This record gives sequence, structure tokens and C-alpha cells, in this order.
Amino acid sequence: MTAYASSDQSLQESSYDWLLTKPVSINELQNIIDSIILKSIDESSKSSSLSDAFSTEVIELEDLRRRCGGRTLIMSKMLSSFIESSQSYLPKLQQQSQDLVLLARTLHTLKGLLREISAQNGALEVEALEGKIKQGAQISPQELSKLETIVSAACESARGIKLELERAS
Repeated sequence: MTAYASSDQSLQESSYDWLLTKPVSINELQNIIDSIILKSIDESSKSSSLSDAFSTEVIELEDLRRRCGGRTLIMSKMLSSFIESSQSYLPKLQQQSQDLVLLARTLHTLKGLLREISAQNGALEVEALEGKIKQGAQISPQELSKLETIVSAACESARGIKLELERAS
């Protein structure tokens, strides 16, 4: 920030990233802070050991940002909710493998949880299993194991993103 920025043109020439004019708007300030945090996450996802946590195969970070309106606090709360909820459903998968009605409900819930955090590929995998149940087919132990791996990977990705959000704030 500077008190001497007179225009967007001079801002760009001075290599500043943002312009915040007086009187300061809380919303504008929050948007700038969120942008800084998200930029930090982008940079760390390219260079850190947590880069797997940001794989577009697990959670589509840009889509998650859009869903949360770029608000890091909302992103963090959504990720926390996903981790907690999905962890409570994972043990039910094996228990419900013989009861297709209960399994279908659990799969439907997991699909919604995955979509909520923009883990679209995982949600599509769950949707395929839902379709199989609707046709009256059993779900194999291998398919349930694959599903557990997908949900666990989404949890790890969510934890990594949440950790980066906390570090950056």
C-alpha cells in the first residue's frame, strides 16, 4: 500500500499488485487479503511438497474458490466440514455393502460432499456406483476399496489446502 498512488496506471508502473484507496472499504480490503492468501496457495502448490494436495484430479481449487466467492474463511470451513463428515461415512461403506438401500444413501451423501468441495472426479466415480446400485447390481469389495481411496485422497487434499490457508493467513 502507498499513500501516493494516483491511478491504476501508476500502480502498474510501480509494480504494486493492488490499489486500495481511502476511505478504505472493509469489503475491498477483505478481497485483497483473500487474493494474497489464494496467490500464496497457488505458489506453494507449484513448488511445495504439498503439491499433490492441490492436484486437479482431487479438488479443483479454482472451482472451490468460485463456489466460496474467493473467501478463504468459507473455504476453510467447507473443507473442515468435508473432512469431518466424510470420515464419519467411510466406516459405513463396508458395513453397508450388503444393504443396497443404505449403501445408496451413503453413496449419495458422499457424492454431495465431494461436489461441495469441488472434487468432481471423485463425485463422478461415486455417481457410477450409484447407477450400478440403481440397476440392482452389487458393489464389489474392490469397488468399495477404490471409493475409500478416493474419499481418503479428497480428505488429504482438503487437509493440505486447509493447512495452506492457515499458513497464509
